[in-house]
Amino acid sequence: MSLLNPKIYVIDDDQLYMQMLTRSLIHNSYKKVTAFNSVIESFNQIDSPDIIFIDYHLSDINGLSASKILKQRWKNTKIVLISSEFSLKKIANPKKYGIDLLCPKSADFNQFMNQIKQLQFRKISSILLKATFVSLILVAVYFLALKKYY
Repeated sequence: MSLLNPKIYVIDDDQLYMQMLTRSLIHNSYKKVTAFNSVIESFNQIDSPDIIFIDYHLSDINGLSASKILKQRWKNTKIVLISSEFSLKKIANPKKYGIDLLCPKSADFNQFMNQIKQLQFRKISSILLKATFVSLILVAVYFLALKKYY
């Protein structure tokens, strides 16, 4: 994931909502934002996504099924399922579908921004944790090598 400027895709067949979300993201300094009306249209055009906002109810495929396919194709992509329905809480195991976050469309835009920042923070934390672990291993190997020579 590009930590400073993630590549974001919005997939929603509600043209007005899709445009509002896309413009809001761009207005809030996310410059790599692309929107699609359908999943099928997006499949051939999406390239190395960092975050995908996808609607639950789409005209061409269910958002859950699409999320699962998208996550299989791009394992490191963060997927946010959005919906105007309150049934999002009924999704028992969102991870099973490759969904990282659930967000109602009724949420204010600050909630979306917080979720993007949360996804970015998780990636940064993961990188730092791996770097710390590798550093500890290198220090241990260094001291073992010193012990061997003394």
